[in-house]
Amino acid sequence: MNNKKGFSTLEVIVLAVIILAIGGGVYYWQNQKNNSATEPLAGENKNIYTKCFKQIFSDNSIISAKFTFAENSVEGPLSYLWAQKDNSIGIFKGMLKEGLIVGDYTFMSEGQESLGKSAFRYDGKSLIQGFGPNLDEFSGAVTLNEVPCE
Repeated sequence: MNNKKGFSTLEVIVLAVIILAIGGGVYYWQNQKNNSATEPLAGENKNIYTKCFKQIFSDNSIISAKFTFAENSVEGPLSYLWAQKDNSIGIFKGMLKEGLIVGDYTFMSEGQESLGKSAFRYDGKSLIQGFGPNLDEFSGAVTLNEVPCE
């Protein structure tokens, strides 16, 4: 008597599914490893980061900035909230070169849009606002310290 036992159709299908799942998992893992080692994902740039800065004065006036740094470009909201004066809320767009950020500040004040030049000395942890006719005076100027972004 010959009792030859073969695999049933169901066993063959289950075994094939397991082999395909393992093979697919290994293939996916290997591709993910290769892709991440060679290039960042589309749209991802490791040189882009955001920092927030703030100065609160004794009269409760506040100057705050949330700047996004991308290569040499710097931009983001900049607000001057004065306790006894009209506020200025707007967007700063500038360039960073050798620790100096210089750019345009487009803001709303008293219901009107205005444009002004602004400059900051940047040391990686704080902004020191420039003043004077050429915005190049920093001694005794306002310092905005880095704070956690909200």
